[in-house]
Amino acid sequence: MAAFLQVNAPWSRLVARDEIELKEMPPGVTFDLDDGVRVTPFAVPHRDEDSDTVGFKIAGRRHVIAYVPDTDTWATWSPQAIQTLADCDTALIDGTFFGSDELPGRAVSQIGHPLVVTTMDRLEGDVRSGRLRVLFTHLNHSNNALDPEGLERREIETRGFAVAEDGQRLPL
Repeated sequence: MAAFLQVNAPWSRLVARDEIELKEMPPGVTFDLDDGVRVTPFAVPHRDEDSDTVGFKIAGRRHVIAYVPDTDTWATWSPQAIQTLADCDTALIDGTFFGSDELPGRAVSQIGHPLVVTTMDRLEGDVRSGRLRVLFTHLNHSNNALDPEGLERREIETRGFAVAEDGQRLPL
């Protein structure tokens, strides 16, 4: 992404004039923040033709959170990314589409996001056992799980998952 911003207007002008400062965060390199919080970017697959895509492992004193708001389907994840998720007790995961019928005339499978129902099928054992808490984020405007009273939201919650809320705080 840094390379893209440096050579493509209008962002390149901002970089050249020092109006924005690029701070690269290479996957696998951990950054220490205040109060013992450590952040480690990790590569996740998602339309990388223009830039890289990363998730973040955020480790505090008591909890470790994975933040993956934008990714391709689970079948494209590397073993390293899957292991990073396994090392966390909370995950904020791409919930762009609940099901495959949300975009009339377009195949959701060609857009490249894991369906909420697929993620729930994959992670339900970890959620039910209490090993992992999963909150869906990055919901598309067509995603019926946005409706807190809808059937999709009820299914998410019945299966032990949740939708991340604006302003929600997660303890570290």
